Parts: sequence; structure tokens; C-alpha cells
Amino acid sequence: MPGEAYALGKFMLGNLVTSGIAGLATFAWCVGTGVPYAAALGIFTALMDLIPIVGSTLADIAVSLVALSVSLPVAIATAVFYVVFRVAEDYLIVPKAMKFAVDVHPLVTVLAVLVGGALLGISGALVAIPAAVAVGLVLDEYVLPTKERR
Repeated sequence: MPGEAYALGKFMLGNLVTSGIAGLATFAWCVGTGVPYAAALGIFTALMDLIPIVGSTLADIAVSLVALSVSLPVAIATAVFYVVFRVAEDYLIVPKAMKFAVDVHPLVTVLAVLVGGALLGISGALVAIPAAVAVGLVLDEYVLPTKERR
């Protein structure tokens, strides 16, 4: 169905936006705390954030290790920053971006990722939101058609 391909493209756009936000947040944090290579770390974080579940965690560890070159307190503060940022990203930024991008309710986004991750691990989390969009499109198109289409 052409609608599914369009929705998948919008999902990817939403994913790129959330990854860009993560990269910008990393850049701002690094500049604010004096962590070297702020731009490179921001780009690295944005790229790693595209990988579901483990990508952002790996980026967080790498940035925290680079922050260790400044001082131990800055490295600890960086690790705490990422814990807080990941919670905000997972429960605020991603659901809002997906609601905007693919018109999926934020609660459905969170539940789809949790269920997909629990059932199929990383690959399940990766396909959870596009699968939720596809199910929604099938329901809208065939199971619960509107009166205008009848």
C-alpha cells in the first residue's frame, strides 16, 4: 500500500529529528562543560542514536569517557545528564516526534517499543513503530473504514 511507504518515510524523518536533538543536546552539554571535541561528539551521538536501544547507550558511554579527560566530576555529571536526557527522550521527545511524524498517539509509540523490544529484542524495537503505523493503516483502511469511503 502506498500509504505504508509514506508513513515509513515519515517515521524515518521523525527518527532523524530525535537523533538530531540528541546530537544538539550533546554538543550543547560538551560546550557548556568544556568537554573537548563537542561538534564531533554531537555528530557521533546523533548517528549512534539512529541505532535503536544500544546506539544511544554506546554514545553516552563514549561521551562520558571523553568527559573523563576534563575531570572525574565532569564525567559523572555527563553520565547523569545522559540518564536524565534518555528518560526525557524516550518518554517525551520520541512520542511527540512520532505523533507529529506518523500521527501515532504517544502512548501507542511507547507501548509499541516496549512490547516490540520485549518480544523480539533490538530488532523488535526497531520495527515497533512502523508496525504500529502499518496496523493502524490496515485498521483505518479495511477494518474500520469511515462512512465517506463506504
